[in-house]
Amino acid sequence: METMAFLGCSRGLGRAVTLEMDQQGHLEQALLCARKQESLSTLATELKCDSEIEVLDFSQRPSVEILLAALRTHRPQRIFYFAGGGPYGLFASKAWKDHLWALQVSFLTPSEVLHRLLSDQQFDFVKQIIFIGSRIADSRPDPMASSYASAKHGLKGLVESLQGEDLGVDLRFFRPGYMNTDLLPKNAGPRTQGTSEVLEPQNVAKDFVKWALDPSGASILDIGA
Repeated sequence: METMAFLGCSRGLGRAVTLEMDQQGHLEQALLCARKQESLSTLATELKCDSEIEVLDFSQRPSVEILLAALRTHRPQRIFYFAGGGPYGLFASKAWKDHLWALQVSFLTPSEVLHRLLSDQQFDFVKQIIFIGSRIADSRPDPMASSYASAKHGLKGLVESLQGEDLGVDLRFFRPGYMNTDLLPKNAGPRTQGTSEVLEPQNVAKDFVKWALDPSGASILDIGA
């Protein structure tokens, strides 16, 4: 039984993993962080374990300091960062603030949080950190999702590079394929054209939990096409 922090857990894969960890009996306490108070409160009522809520907007840099303070208080051994997303459509048709949001949430905030966790001895209680990539967007072009793909390319490069350093912490990267969440637009090709399998978050969550809790698990895990 452990304390774990779930960052960006109010919907999609983050929510599914939180519930799966709890249902399998692996949680003593959960720190739940996301942007929407109502969604976090609903999730907390579904958990059997004790939980604490921290309402944070990962697109806003001040949230990093609030998050770090919460981590120091609750001392989770495992930290999972699920937050991410970005505008869907032609790059030039979207406002720059929308692209900046994607870069902040999907790359800059997780990068800064990771740097602080690794560089500050106050966080020596952290034994594992896992970030979420994308088999689709983090290593090849993803037209109509350019800023999201750029952020995920950067995060993948950062994590893979750091995995070659002596960190003293289990740093991993999880790369699912297309998933049936509201982050995949209704008009996206995998939904309308059947060009690729669309995975159910509940099933992906089972794979995530099994892998994350396996001390010999691979540093990078790919799920789906």
